[in-house]
Amino acid sequence: MSFAMANNPRAAALLRQVALAFQNRVRPFRRSFSIILFSLLFGFLFANIFGTFLSVLRNAIAWDGFVIVGILMFVEVTNYLTYHPFKSSSNQIVYDATKTNKEVICRIVNSFKMGLLLGFFVEAFKVGS
Repeated sequence: MSFAMANNPRAAALLRQVALAFQNRVRPFRRSFSIILFSLLFGFLFANIFGTFLSVLRNAIAWDGFVIVGILMFVEVTNYLTYHPFKSSSNQIVYDATKTNKEVICRIVNSFKMGLLLGFFVEAFKVGS
């Protein structure tokens, strides 16, 4: 294989570009993988605990709709902050030094949300059976 690459410098350069692009895409994920995985599992755990302590919430809050609206607002605000790009007043996408920190925080909160929704999904199957 190396003989074929030595005879074709364009293919070798293209392969190097692909490898560099892959490394650049994976590098931010590698830095925050453990905390994102932890928040995903913590969201799943929180959803299971939520199902356990729902009777306590029902005694504390007058209407179950408030709990549902609170969870729905959390999910929708998290979706908006995660998937809506930050824009300035001139309608240009903003790129600044703190954007990476904002992205990591958004990823952490989004993975908590995904774990929460997955936990609710699993709890619904447990209740349904």
